[in-house]
Amino acid sequence: LMGRHPDLCPWAQPTEGAWEVTASPGPRPASANAGGPEDVPGAEISTVELDRDGPSWTIDTLEILRAAGHGPMRLLVGGDQALAFHNWRSPDRIIELAEPAVVLRPPMSADDFAEALAEHHDADAVAAWRIRLVDVPTMDVSASAVRARLDTGDDVSDMVNARVLDHILRHGLYGVTVIPERA
Repeated sequence: LMGRHPDLCPWAQPTEGAWEVTASPGPRPASANAGGPEDVPGAEISTVELDRDGPSWTIDTLEILRAAGHGPMRLLVGGDQALAFHNWRSPDRIIELAEPAVVLRPPMSADDFAEALAEHHDADAVAAWRIRLVDVPTMDVSASAVRARLDTGDDVSDMVNARVLDHILRHGLYGVTVIPERA
């Protein structure tokens, strides 16, 4: 989420998309912090989703943040989630509260994205989503690929920054055996 300042908001019980929860809620704020919010001026960890019970619907989180005085907000989503956005709970209201900013991960191009959008949207909607694309440096790395390599004991140091890797190993996240010298 991006508003007055960037907020990293770990999900408690993901609902939008096909997410598999592979780390308990307890270490998630520290996991987000390990990702380096200190590298982004004003970034903060929000525990709004972890502080309430039940599933984590994006619309509920945005409504809570808006009621708490946050706004205007942007919602950072990957291209894969943007393509499924029409299936989210209250997608039009989400856009009212937090205009999506879409980041594409290689090998998906803007043209590929528009073509996939056209399967579920008219030309005006496709144009609106193309405008939401943000051009930022990305890596062709997915969390599922990181977890798969961790599952087989392969090195992931080329996929995640050193602070994140150290945090995963110290806390035994994603089924990784805790490395004693890091605990």
